[in-house]
Amino acid sequence: MSAIDREVYIDRPQDPIPVLLTKQALVLSPNSGGLVGTPQQTQDGVTFTCLLNPRIKVFSPEPMLVKIDNKLIRQMAIQYGSAGFSRLDEDGIYRVIGITHSGNTRGNDWYTTVVGCNQSMEGTLATMYNTSNDVNT
Repeated sequence: MSAIDREVYIDRPQDPIPVLLTKQALVLSPNSGGLVGTPQQTQDGVTFTCLLNPRIKVFSPEPMLVKIDNKLIRQMAIQYGSAGFSRLDEDGIYRVIGITHSGNTRGNDWYTTVVGCNQSMEGTLATMYNTSNDVNT
């Protein structure tokens, strides 16, 4: 459940994301799209930073999706020898599950930091929600 602009939205993570929505994913890259630095694979899924982007929301009113080239994420893992914590999405499309906007009127840093998980909602943070793969015990 998300509350955005005084409206409450209920999202069932176990529901599949419509194909039309995946085609509308916001594409972020270093050359265009404002991706800053290198995305990192984490226990929650992926974490990345981009230039301040108010279009990125957790839910608006459907789940927000972003597309990132997985080569960038794998490159960071190889460079620093870190093992992948969660499975990367095959298409590089990630569901936004957390956002932090930061900026300072007396500085030049205006960024959006995003936590995302793959479309099947795998990752430590994402497992707080039940999915269709969960078994009731």
